[in-house]
Amino acid sequence: MRNVVTAGICIVIVMLFFFSCNNSEKKGLKIEDFGTVQVKDGKGNTDSIEYMCLSCDSLLGSKFLFDRILEEAGNKTKKNLNYPLSFNPERISIYINTADSLWDFETGGKIDSVLKISYHYEYIAKNGYGNELEGKDFNSFYIKDGHVVELEEKAKLKPLKFEDEFVNRSLHLNSLNSNEFISIMPMKDKSLIVNSSIRCVDEDAWLLITLENDTEIKLVSWNRFNCEGNAYFYPFNSSQKAKLKQSKIKYVSLASKGVVTCRVPKNQSDYFEQLIEL
Repeated sequence: MRNVVTAGICIVIVMLFFFSCNNSEKKGLKIEDFGTVQVKDGKGNTDSIEYMCLSCDSLLGSKFLFDRILEEAGNKTKKNLNYPLSFNPERISIYINTADSLWDFETGGKIDSVLKISYHYEYIAKNGYGNELEGKDFNSFYIKDGHVVELEEKAKLKPLKFEDEFVNRSLHLNSLNSNEFISIMPMKDKSLIVNSSIRCVDEDAWLLITLENDTEIKLVSWNRFNCEGNAYFYPFNSSQKAKLKQSKIKYVSLASKGVVTCRVPKNQSDYFEQLIEL
């Protein structure tokens, strides 16, 4: 009888121990909306910064995943700097939402169990001239099944449509090897306004569109010289429209006082096909 009682007491103690451990784990996993957190600077040293995190506790439920988000946000921010080693984090704001309407661009299948992470990172870093300045990075990425995944080029985007005098989304392209970019905004008559990292644009600047079948379409701007980074192009002619219907876009280049070339992501490669069908 004594052995039975002793065994029963042992079982109760073990159950209480695990219950206590589980409660401690849950308390440790709770992510507050506001607080301080340890992150790495550009040299790998640990800094303590303030953070705000909306929906982190309700949608993440994992301190490990929260730390992974901080790491990814820091890496993305440093990648865009002229001097990544000079990165000195100040504070970060994180916003988490469920992404319930993502569809694969190529297969058309639904992409389930995805969270979209948007963040606003404030920091101090050296600019192109080597001067330390305050900076801000606004960016986003996705998490699927607890892992950071690259869906920016995989997810199908909203169809093009006209909103007032413009199309609802521009074709914004970033160069892979630098901070250079090209942004194309069609007007309602399907003429194009192109802004780029080439700040001063000559008259007769040209826009070169390379298709996946290696066909090239060249447009020549009609605007006067300006240092606002803008170039203006007439709509595609009939021959150019026919070419655009036959193949998707692969690269876009703008040439004026320098040349910028950007690869077109798969999920934006049908941009001009959609435009000419509007």
